[in-house]
Amino acid sequence: MSTETSDVTKRQSFWRPGRGSRTIGSWMVVVVFALLFADDVWEALGNVVGILNQHFSFGIALPGTAWAFLVLNLVAPFILFFGSLFLTRKMTAWKALTVFAVAVMVSAVIAQDITILGRYGNILG
Repeated sequence: MSTETSDVTKRQSFWRPGRGSRTIGSWMVVVVFALLFADDVWEALGNVVGILNQHFSFGIALPGTAWAFLVLNLVAPFILFFGSLFLTRKMTAWKALTVFAVAVMVSAVIAQDITILGRYGNILG
């Protein structure tokens, strides 16, 4: 009887945090989404390098609004990841998965909006 109870407790503790601690399942969620956010940062760095290279090859200075949007595109994944990390510190792995998934989607929307504004809104020069 005690063996069954300990197995159930082990299964539950894998997905449910104790007092103020993350479980293994929750840390797996964090690691997977850290890689997704790292991809967003890599994309933003590529945008910065590409746009700066394009402007400087023509001898054109980058406007201030373009700098602001490029910095926002670079900083947003960090803010969203660490904000999600802070918010999910006492949540179950399933709830943390939901919060991180929404944060990745918001990061993708910000990056896509900046790309569309740069292409059609002429904010990038």
